[in-house]
Amino acid sequence: NLSLQKSVSPSQITVGATTTYTLSYTNSGAAAENVSISDSWSSSNGGSIGSIQITQQPPHGSCYASTSGISCSLGTLIDGTSGTINYRVTGVSGGRVNNTATISTTTDNTGNRQSSATLIIDQPSAPTCNPSVNPSSISQGGNSTLSWTTTGTTSASINQGIASVTIPSGSRLVSPFQTTTYTMTASGPGGTTTCDTTLT
Repeated sequence: NLSLQKSVSPSQITVGATTTYTLSYTNSGAAAENVSISDSWSSSNGGSIGSIQITQQPPHGSCYASTSGISCSLGTLIDGTSGTINYRVTGVSGGRVNNTATISTTTDNTGNRQSSATLIIDQPSAPTCNPSVNPSSISQGGNSTLSWTTTGTTSASINQGIASVTIPSGSRLVSPFQTTTYTMTASGPGGTTTCDTTLT
């Protein structure tokens, strides 16, 4: 009898993170010829995966990855044959991804031919930013410290000629000649956020 077990670990990730699917197959009966495995997925609630990479080929035959799943040709599996296939994917958008793998043979053979797994992909929260100036008011020619903190960011910048800034926090002296609003743009996996502070 041919059997197939499918799992995914971890079963819950965020967008941009990776996870690994495992397919374990066994033949516990008469020899099965022209054995193949197909593993495709569908998404619901916007969930999708990409960057599929096979990280462990089976000990029998080989597997190939495509944009919609993987397919394996295992040849003939005699009684007592077993093997494992691993492949890694990246979460592209938030939601659920449902996978069903099927093992097939041209030989009459019974058993558990299908196995499914569900992956939950969480959409990261939008980045936050919090710029401030201290003191918030200066005389002409005076200085103020512009400080900022961010969360969930991969990059951040501030206008008024400052450009890219360090994350998740930082500071610098500023000395404008007039009332100036500093606008920060923070970007991350969850999107882009803008925030500002004004020095008078």
